[in-house]
Amino acid sequence: PNAPAEESNPIRFTAHEVLNGGDANRYVSDVSLADILDSVAMSIGRKIDLLGFDACFMAMTEVLHEMRNSTDMVVASDEEIPSGSWPYDSILGDLAQFPGMDASTLSTVVVSRFLEAYSTPDQANRVSLSAFNLAGCGPLAGEMTNLVKILSPLVEDGVMRRKIFRARDFSRTPDEATYID
Repeated sequence: PNAPAEESNPIRFTAHEVLNGGDANRYVSDVSLADILDSVAMSIGRKIDLLGFDACFMAMTEVLHEMRNSTDMVVASDEEIPSGSWPYDSILGDLAQFPGMDASTLSTVVVSRFLEAYSTPDQANRVSLSAFNLAGCGPLAGEMTNLVKILSPLVEDGVMRRKIFRARDFSRTPDEATYID
């Protein structure tokens, strides 16, 4: 009898929009993801042992840093994930055969199986998948802060700014124009 009134203009998304959206932060931002994972860790009374992202560009430093309080290890890529996704059959087969694997061992299995699946002569695209122990996020953030403090005054000098950007351009950077890591 006292059902809540429906919103006059509710925001609704189709599954296709959510799963194939051009702007992932339209749905869950890095900070929101951190809040969600913090809630999960709090509800289970400990950090999440291993979190895997079968999604593109989730291994960026700023994304991993947001998860440091809730998650011990992450497997993710700093590039695009091939349309074939992770080789779940191989990964789950290994997990079924050795169910007592710890997070570090399982993360190694995931990365190894992924590279086996996509490192074949007929694969033209480069792939990347890495395992991260998030215990190092704090020190890394501190060192990145120091680097920014050192480089910031240099960007005022046009010559130094060009050298900094040239160094960035020669680093291993995906073709994605918005990649900032």
